[in-house]
Amino acid sequence: MDRAIAVEADLELAVEGHPVSMTGSGTHLTVGLESVSGAIAVLRSLGTITELIGPLGSRFVDAELSADVAVGGTTVARIGPHVEPTALSRALGVAPARVWPGAAARVAVREIRP
Repeated sequence: MDRAIAVEADLELAVEGHPVSMTGSGTHLTVGLESVSGAIAVLRSLGTITELIGPLGSRFVDAELSADVAVGGTTVARIGPHVEPTALSRALGVAPARVWPGAAARVAVREIRP
């Protein structure tokens, strides 16, 4: 059976002056951002996290697609079918996405260190 939606992406763009890359093939997409501050700026430009993640997550799950968010080359979050949100995901209001606390902390510490 053919999929209703398939991802084929190799895109570089800037949102609010911050570079964003999107790559993917088949059922998986990776969104790459260079920094935590860039990720926050991009999220803010798209509306509130709840407005973005809730509907997007439902659509990804329904279409059996998944997406990773990588900051500085480290995957910090994933959304898609079979993804279980963490307590941090719920606290941040991004469930059904899964946020890995350790990865997010490493990226944040790496960014604030000179």
